[in-house]
Amino acid sequence: MEKSQEKLINLMVSNVLSKHNVIKQDELPEEEKIKLQEIVEQLKEDVENFVETHKKTVTEQNAQRPSDDTIKPTSHESAPASSNKMNVKVAPNDANAKKIFLPKRNK
Repeated sequence: MEKSQEKLINLMVSNVLSKHNVIKQDELPEEEKIKLQEIVEQLKEDVENFVETHKKTVTEQNAQRPSDDTIKPTSHESAPASSNKMNVKVAPNDANAKKIFLPKRNK
């Protein structure tokens, strides 16, 4: 990480900690150290996997074409063309499906 980024992160973290009145401890308990190490290792693995997958460039030549079995039509493609109504599913608690009648106001 660049030094400027590291300084910015340190500044932001120290501001957040002071805002919440966090007192600095000299030592972490052993249990917290172990958990923190596990989290850091998992984050490193995740970042490395992310970087590796995004390094790969996909072109027309090396892209895999999906098989016909994996392509499924969407709801508007499967509806008959002669149908004037759209086949829309409405959840029972959908607010758009409810009509609200308000009492008339006296003028």
